[in-house]
Amino acid sequence: MKVKMNKNTKITGSSLKGYFPEDTKYKQLVKVFGKPNCENDGYKIDAEWAGKIDDEIFTIYNYKTGHNYLGNEGKDLDQITDWHIGGNSPEIVDNLITYFNNNV
Repeated sequence: MKVKMNKNTKITGSSLKGYFPEDTKYKQLVKVFGKPNCENDGYKIDAEWAGKIDDEIFTIYNYKTGHNYLGNEGKDLDQITDWHIGGNSPEIVDNLITYFNNNV
């Protein structure tokens, strides 16, 4: 599998397809995919990555769990373990998790 991360961009047209395993940590995602490379919405998302795996687009992001949405009650990035996977097809979830597990 080949992963290419986009640089400072926002992928449009993708939607929620699944989730990383519940215990996935921010620093593990950074180790595999680098620092978040997307501007987040400043409201519901605190960290977001965008790229392609085998030419299929994907996004990885938290949703309504951090400080942007919950203020002081929100989690710090290092505490978030609920990460969403967006894309265009359901297969992106298995492909991305397999790649992640092989590289973490």
